Amino acid sequence: MSEIGKKRDEIMRQLVELATRCGRNRWSAQTGYLHHCYNALPEEKQDTIPVVENALFAFALFQTRTVENISEGKALLSNLLHFQNAEGNFPIYLHESPNCKDRFLGVGLLPVFYWTLKLFSQILGDELKKRLENAFDMLLKHCLKTHREKPGPYHLAIKIAAAAHAMEISEGSLLLSELQRIEDRAAWCCPAFLADILIALQMAYPSISQSPWNDFWTHLSNTWHMKSRSYIGPPVKEQQEGLEPQPTLYDLFLGYFTGGIARRALTDHLFHLQAPLIRPTEDRLVIPSYPFNITGQLNGRSWHLCQTPSYAYHVIEKKETVNPATENTQHILRIVWGDGERTHTFACQAGDSEFSSFQIHPERIDIYLDLTKAPNLGDREKSREFIFYCDVQENMQITVNGIPSNTFQLGDLVKLSTGIGLQFSLEKGEGRFFGHAMRGNRPAQLPLKGVRRFDAYDWQFFLRTLHRQDQCRLKASIMIDF
Repeated sequence: MSEIGKKRDEIMRQLVELATRCGRNRWSAQTGYLHHCYNALPEEKQDTIPVVENALFAFALFQTRTVENISEGKALLSNLLHFQNAEGNFPIYLHESPNCKDRFLGVGLLPVFYWTLKLFSQILGDELKKRLENAFDMLLKHCLKTHREKPGPYHLAIKIAAAAHAMEISEGSLLLSELQRIEDRAAWCCPAFLADILIALQMAYPSISQSPWNDFWTHLSNTWHMKSRSYIGPPVKEQQEGLEPQPTLYDLFLGYFTGGIARRALTDHLFHLQAPLIRPTEDRLVIPSYPFNITGQLNGRSWHLCQTPSYAYHVIEKKETVNPATENTQHILRIVWGDGERTHTFACQAGDSEFSSFQIHPERIDIYLDLTKAPNLGDREKSREFIFYCDVQENMQITVNGIPSNTFQLGDLVKLSTGIGLQFSLEKGEGRFFGHAMRGNRPAQLPLKGVRRFDAYDWQFFLRTLHRQDQCRLKASIMIDF
């Protein structure tokens, strides 16, 4: 066996261990179920019993291939099947049965049932196998019917289509082809949704890179940075978990494809239960030669991506006020560097401005912010026009024109000892601005709840309006020297 094959086999064993450990950490000896509440804080009681996570845990137990765990997995799966309603769907939590509050809840069970039947039908026994086959058939019909009546979001639709395609249902094959041709590919720019797409496509094809979705495989290669082991595509739905980017199943997928998983993705998370859904494949991620630059369009917005061996960045223009529901995860600039042990980010979330543009130069990135509304000087948050964020790092020094300082003005050169330089200027209009460097949190920061609600994980660098004309144009020049 080749070295790559051995490494992938070892990662597959690691993925099963992550899933079983995650399940055991949440398993109750009193009930025999995994307990978790999606809306509860980590320090709060987790009394509810979710259906999807328990099905995933049963699948992970099968993957261990030990007699004791297989028996436990069969009993758990058998119990869960009793909670399927007459329409084919399942409740979110067992105590809600027979009410099913999420019409697409069953989509998360499709790959679990599919792979359980495909890989472990011989160990289920005739009775459980027949029950699971009937449950899968009912569930798939329900999902297709539900999507037909009112289509679900892209990342769910593709799971439905792929499961139906794998079962040789023509409706699923047609839907899968239709999704492949859709030009709006915002779902390709969110790591969590990328993982859903990968789960789906592995059901549909033995090799994604050799399938009609090979352009998706190219997208994966272009938007994964090897050294920092992180996503570096259009940052339209990027979240931060403390000091590092939020880990998702996507990080485990890409870790498998490239032979190394980032440390942040190995810390206990609920998504570890999905790790066994990553199936062995001969697909290899093709990493382009460094450095390379790519440009493109996303929903009418121009973007530019640059990758080098030590760092990568992505910048995208802003043309209108973003959806408030996704505003906290939108970025117009995101730089990543580091390695698998620690990933660093420097990002700009454009604040209250409706329009931004950029220019790429060999020595810097220029971002232009067009201010088109009257300044809100009475609101300390709204008066911050340009805001950049960098994760807190030990011994990081901040200087202004070579002198340690936490305030600056237009034209001053702000330098971070990590290798980032920042300089602001007023390109159009009149006004007075004052800059600050202080501890805080980016809007995309996740853990600011419960006992962690007052923690600060970022440095903020922002330009505050003292007074200005209603319409102005500001420029931020970002220099990178790693």
